[in-house]
Amino acid sequence: METATSLMIGQLSEYLRGLTQRLDPGAGWYGEFLRRDPDGMRACLDGVAMPPWDVMESLLGDLAVAGGGESVERETEYAAGLRAAAVTAWDRLPGGAEELRTLLAAAVAQRTASETAVRTLTARLDTATSRAETETLAGELSWAQDDTARATARCEDLTARLTALRRTAPTPGPVSAAPWAGRSGPGPADSAGPRSPHGAAGPLAG
Repeated sequence: METATSLMIGQLSEYLRGLTQRLDPGAGWYGEFLRRDPDGMRACLDGVAMPPWDVMESLLGDLAVAGGGESVERETEYAAGLRAAAVTAWDRLPGGAEELRTLLAAAVAQRTASETAVRTLTARLDTATSRAETETLAGELSWAQDDTARATARCEDLTARLTALRRTAPTPGPVSAAPWAGRSGPGPADSAGPRSPHGAAGPLAG
């Protein structure tokens, strides 16, 4: 029998699978996530890791580019609610606080490394002597800035989750029907995969 916790986690993974079914795996941020961390992406899709909100936002951005239209804003609100309920349930499982602290330490380290890379690349860009070198460094700088922004967002998210975990609050209930209900097109998959032990997720987890 499904518990409220497994139901909420399953709702998020089902939604995420349905979302990615509407995206091109060879393009956009979805394609980039699959290239850079396929195992982490798969863990999120299978429901054995919590996707960082920045990842979900990027996937929703891909959907908007692909022609999601005005419904993307409404779907973003729905996705945020799904994730909030799922991470609350996830964090309350045994080992949740320890996993959050581990992920936060990793995010802080990533932010520090990315900020260092931004400073180094900015300095190198200022002294570039050719167009080719300038273009290469500019591309690397753009990625370093993106990494910094994502790490910063994850630090804030993980800190907030740790703070919330220290409070006593009732477990949230399942979220209502998905915004695409009743319209044609691919929807979520049928079930969520098994949950992995805390700390087993890849770089996309959060």
